[in-house]
Amino acid sequence: MTASLFKGAAVAAAALVLPIGMAQPASAEISANRCASEQRKELTAWGLSPNVFVYVCVQRDHTGPYRANVEFNWGQAGDNDYHYVQLHSRLEKYDVVQKGAVCDITSHINSAVNGSRLCQTVWTPGTPGQMTADFTVVYDVVNDGMGEYRLDFTGSPAI
Repeated sequence: MTASLFKGAAVAAAALVLPIGMAQPASAEISANRCASEQRKELTAWGLSPNVFVYVCVQRDHTGPYRANVEFNWGQAGDNDYHYVQLHSRLEKYDVVQKGAVCDITSHINSAVNGSRLCQTVWTPGTPGQMTADFTVVYDVVNDGMGEYRLDFTGSPAI
């Protein structure tokens, strides 16, 4: 009898602990996606200046929350030209930041001639018709003596 009570208590405790310790499932279904037109720019570098093209999007999940989703692509890189390259994506409401993400891609752009990376904010509650995504690249070129560079990109339309 005591063993079965102990076993029952252990099962009940596990039932309470497991759901608390489990990660929240990621949003699985995008119900809306609004993007700025593809944007092309060059990063300053010692050798060939990498060409970059970017898609800045705001997305809404089927359950209601929003996120900024930025796809950053490059070509003609890979020469260890950068101290750092950071992607700054922002989810905004009327140009006021609601959530932000900084994605460091230094090792990727320094080692790969061509590549692509996503930089996304976390899913966040928002107001329909008022949420946008915005994006900036901040980087520093090795040994150019010019300090930090900043490239701003056009934000997404509202969703």
